[in-house]
Amino acid sequence: MDVKVLAGNVAGYPANGALVNINDADVATIMRAVSGLVKTTAVIGAGAVVLSLLLNDHHDYLPPLYAKGGGPITSLANIKTRGREFLGVCLPSQFELIYKYQESPLSIATHLIASLKTTHIGEPSMFKGYYNKVEVRTVDGGHYVGNANRQKLSFATILGLQTIDADYGPSWVNDEATITGATFRDVDALRERLQFAMEHDLDKIIETVGRDTFEKFFVLG
Repeated sequence: MDVKVLAGNVAGYPANGALVNINDADVATIMRAVSGLVKTTAVIGAGAVVLSLLLNDHHDYLPPLYAKGGGPITSLANIKTRGREFLGVCLPSQFELIYKYQESPLSIATHLIASLKTTHIGEPSMFKGYYNKVEVRTVDGGHYVGNANRQKLSFATILGLQTIDADYGPSWVNDEATITGATFRDVDALRERLQFAMEHDLDKIIETVGRDTFEKFFVLG
C-alpha cells in the first residue's frame, strides 16, 4: 500500500503541506505524523491504539524498534520514575519554572523540551512540603534550572494516559522523574511497522480515530 505522510510542521504537529511517500520519509517526519495522531486522539483514549501498533512486538517477524536519545518529548519520550519506566508521547502544554527572585514564571512549550529532570530538595514545611528542583534542556541546547509551578505532564502510552507530577510536595506524593526525548534508531524498521499497520490494522485505526482525523496526518494512495 502506498502511504504518504504530511510533511508540514507547525508547533510540533503535521500541517497541510507537501506529501512525502513513507519510503522516502525520515524518522522525524514519520514520528511527527504518528505523534500528531496520538496527541489528537489521546483525549478519547484512542492514542493507545496507534502507539500499540508501532511499539508492541506482537508480530515476531517485524523488525524490533530501538529507541535512542534526541527529539522533543512531544514526538516520543523515555520516562523513568522510581516506580515506572515507559515510552510515551507528551501532550502539548506549557511547562512553567518559578524562580525565587523573579515575579513571572518562565514558560516553556513542551514541544521545545528535549529533556526534563525533577529532584526533591529542601526541607519540609507545613505549607509547602519538599521543593522539586527541575532541570530542563530545550531542543536548541538551552539549559534551565528552577522549581516546578504546580503542574503535571500527561503522556499518551500504550496503557492509556499516564501523568507525571512535577510539582513540589513530599516525596511519597510526587515523582522524581527523568524524561528524555527519543527517536528510533532504524528508520527502515519504523517504516516497515507503519506499512504493516496500514495494511493489516487500517480498519481498526480508522474506526477508532475517525477517517477525518486520520487523513490530517496520513494519505493512502
